[in-house]
This record gives sequence, C-alpha cells and structure tokens, in this order.
Amino acid sequence: MANKPTYQELERRIREIADANDGHLPSADAFAWAGYVAALLEWSLITAKDHRLLQDLLGPESAGPALTITLGVDGAREIMEREGIKA
Repeated sequence: MANKPTYQELERRIREIADANDGHLPSADAFAWAGYVAALLEWSLITAKDHRLLQDLLGPESAGPALTITLGVDGAREIMEREGIKA
C-alpha cells in the first residue's frame, strides 16, 4: 500500500478473511483489525466515518481493546457504556 488505504480496500481484506472462515471473522482477527483501523484513524489515514463502517464489519466486541488503547481506560469506558459495547 503506497497510498492511504481506502475503505473499499480495507473492507475487501476483512471480507476475504471472513470468507476464508465460512463467512465468520474469527475473534482474534477482529481484535487485530480493530487495533489496526483505530491506528489508521488516529494517524488520520482514514476518516471517522470509514472507521465506524469498518468497526461495524468487525463487530462491537472488538471495539473495547482498541478504544482502551486509543482513549485510555476512562475514555473507553465512557464510550463503551454510551454505545452499549460489552467489554
């Protein structure tokens, strides 16, 4: 990837992993991807909208660790409670 990643490219890569696993994205992959897309957002390589759409693909359970890394424990807790995300 020489340029900024696009939503379409990231979505395709995530769906390829799910397709290789009978349509289900394994939890370990979802957690790794959640951290990756959080970093892309933090470094302004994707938009907040693209991050949200990608996170929706990954599932809410993968959001907790990435939010904690990005926002700290208290910030993540607040967002997770507001969004109904289980730790």
